Amino acid sequence: MSNILLITQHFPPENSGGTGRPYSLYKYLPNNGINVFVVTVDSYGTLVDDFNVYRCDSFVNWRKTSICSLKRILKYTSLLLSKTISNYTDWFWYFSAKRRIKQIIRDNDIQLIYSTFPAIESIRLGYNFSINTKIPFIVEFRDGLAFESLYGKQNWFREQERNRIERKAVRVSNVVVTVGNNISKYFQEVYPNSIIKTVFNGYDKDDFLNNKAVFNSQKIRIAHFGNLDYSRKAVRNNLFKVLKLFYDEGLISKTNFELFLIGRYSEYEKNSILSYGMDACICFKETMPKKDGFAFIKSNFDYALFYGIPNKTTIISSKLLEYLYLGLPIIGICKGNEASDIIEQTGTGEVSDFDLDSIKKVLMKALKKEITYNPKHDEIAKFDREYQAQQIAQIITQIIEK
Repeated sequence: MSNILLITQHFPPENSGGTGRPYSLYKYLPNNGINVFVVTVDSYGTLVDDFNVYRCDSFVNWRKTSICSLKRILKYTSLLLSKTISNYTDWFWYFSAKRRIKQIIRDNDIQLIYSTFPAIESIRLGYNFSINTKIPFIVEFRDGLAFESLYGKQNWFREQERNRIERKAVRVSNVVVTVGNNISKYFQEVYPNSIIKTVFNGYDKDDFLNNKAVFNSQKIRIAHFGNLDYSRKAVRNNLFKVLKLFYDEGLISKTNFELFLIGRYSEYEKNSILSYGMDACICFKETMPKKDGFAFIKSNFDYALFYGIPNKTTIISSKLLEYLYLGLPIIGICKGNEASDIIEQTGTGEVSDFDLDSIKKVLMKALKKEITYNPKHDEIAKFDREYQAQQIAQIITQIIEK
């Protein structure tokens, strides 16, 4: 068995889309002859079987500390820096993890370091330890850092910092892994001497129950699982403008239509959506564990909604890939995002652009139950996380053997 160190700030039981890939590596790489030692944050609890998972103190729980505590003072300083000149958000975790990583490398035969972005602290820890120890290094980008950045538009200082970090990470790495073709194309063009591999995000079969779809012919029900604005801010008003137009024209009402938004929504987000005056047609439901949430959707809804981001070619989201396995037609408002290519290549639904007319057309087809759904199961199977872990295991093994 080979030993690798996985550095990630997102790991279960944290409930976010960012935990899927790191957990799948921890879960499935041992089946491919690779032991995984994980360094992550300590503020979300532990798993039942937390073997070789090292949870380090971080800023996540800073609000629970006393007003004069060192952690709170450092957090205020970090907030100031992150609003002005720095992309780092958790220096406390960085130094806690740094100490623990030294011990792990000293006590175990670590043969490769694997850092996954987000966040920046994970990348920096990975390439610094690779440089100092001569241990091979893989950096994974699940979101853009310099290109179509997760952080959006920033001031000059912060953009220069993220460009510098990306360049160094790519230069030090043996392989750069991305989760989409478009972001891989960017790395291939900007860093032509580097090895770039694409291994998509995906779904884990263990997150799904064998529920059967139960359709109510009297009502069209659409579900959106997860938050609209959690990791990437974007204006998504056009969907609600179209629904308001349909509502005023009598095309939808509480008797024939429901949109369920399942996830964490602030009071501001809820009030903004409900300000369109369609309270009877739009329902909010608190965030649910994946297994329960997907079972709820499969048993009660006609369509799963995916809402991308305009002018961002790399947007896919692990949520979309979980929809593929769910077995319901997908309504994808995501033309121009790589997500639209995946929906089309898997035959799992229809996509629209972000303008009002395009959204009108796709929603009208949904109301008439005319959304095309011809799933290509061989294509969908390529997004199985167990299969993807095998792909990454091959990359790791090749590096170690060299």
